[in-house]
Amino acid sequence: MGQRLILTQVFFGLLLFSLGLLLCLLFLNLDPFSDEGSVFTISRGIADGKVLYRDFFNEKAPLQYILTAVAIYLTSDCMVVVRAVPAISLALVCVLSYALMLRAKAGLFASGSTALLLLLMGIFLKAFNNTAETSLALLFTLVIFIHGPNDKPKAFVTGLLMGLAAGFKLTALVPAGVLLLTPLIRGPIFAYLAGLFTGSLVWIIGLLLWGNLIDFYHAGIIFHVGNHNLNSYIRPPYYQDYGVLGLCLLFAIRPIWVFQKKPLVKELLLLALAAALPTLTRIDLFRLWPAFIMLFMSNVILLQDRWKPLVVTLPLTFLMLLVMLLMPYYKMTASMTSYASLIQAVRRHTQPDDLIWVGPYDPVIYGLTQRTPASRYYFILPWTAKPEVVSELLADLKTKQPVLMIVANHKSPLPLNRLLPGIDEFLADRYLLRMRIKGTLIYISKKRNSDLMSIQGVEQFQ
Repeated sequence: MGQRLILTQVFFGLLLFSLGLLLCLLFLNLDPFSDEGSVFTISRGIADGKVLYRDFFNEKAPLQYILTAVAIYLTSDCMVVVRAVPAISLALVCVLSYALMLRAKAGLFASGSTALLLLLMGIFLKAFNNTAETSLALLFTLVIFIHGPNDKPKAFVTGLLMGLAAGFKLTALVPAGVLLLTPLIRGPIFAYLAGLFTGSLVWIIGLLLWGNLIDFYHAGIIFHVGNHNLNSYIRPPYYQDYGVLGLCLLFAIRPIWVFQKKPLVKELLLLALAAALPTLTRIDLFRLWPAFIMLFMSNVILLQDRWKPLVVTLPLTFLMLLVMLLMPYYKMTASMTSYASLIQAVRRHTQPDDLIWVGPYDPVIYGLTQRTPASRYYFILPWTAKPEVVSELLADLKTKQPVLMIVANHKSPLPLNRLLPGIDEFLADRYLLRMRIKGTLIYISKKRNSDLMSIQGVEQFQ
């Protein structure tokens, strides 16, 4: 391979990475996704010295919060940094897919255009603001990228990556187990298992040294054992998501249908299914992004030496239709200005070290206002409203009495007074309704309200 060709390929790889970041930057002002608010709230708390699971309850694995907390600590406490973490992962997935297709002799144009298509698919699957899923997709891509026959180091590194993946989502252990049954692990199985154990041990020992491994065990593993409210978490896709989901599946399975007689196909289908299976109880498009990546990148291997123009032109045609049809629906130009009045109101009525509480579930308010929640249970949803959670949360609110109580019932499947019995009496006894901002109610403690030289009545904001 000539030096000029190598430089050209490297140049286009860097161009793809830059384009990936640029495309993600276009959505920096997009209204925050609810789970993104949790990542922001917990990560800024960790960067400030708080302890995950002990000071902030959450059922999810730790690495997405730790990774974002490191980014916040090194740079700035703002939403831009929170979104930069998954954006970089998404751009790296694009570059790795490009490199893998070059290795499969797809050619510069086919590799670049198909990698760009994959990037745009990731954006439509809302992978650009979901740290856990995008990090998982990156690790899965690396697994496919380094696979090789009868190689102990590669088998170990593959296991290591899957062990780290479990630190982003525990359900990654399902495809990690399935990998043992596929030809993708052609090296010694014990080397793979040693890597898997080592990768898992990295973050488990980290939690042990941090002193919150037991807290993680209770919050992340056994919290839902015997939880009768867990069925409220289950739901099918929204009807408007079926078009995008169908298009992604069509693009993913087409190469498999073409080369269905190859012996590796069944194993790869099993692997992709294993990655998707844990998400089927609650189907959001972004949850399927890691499984889609696994299937797509595996199919690239199947297409080695068989690339045709149709492989690129047909998906790109579909892509153009997708952009035209779905851009208005997904409101990609929507901005975060809907929170502007609320942020201003919270900052006007509180000091930086004051406590607030937001419920049932709009945690991004903590991060955007740079205020701390009054309880480790900084939210409450139907599937977390266990009796012991309700009891501890009410006790925290009564003891710490946050300056502001912010009620955003329109962001939850159930209103706060159904999830937190006794909250209406608590608000009536100790708080005054200070203002309404769209669908959000802001209550101020009676003591703080008496200290403020403010106008009487309830302020209204549209």
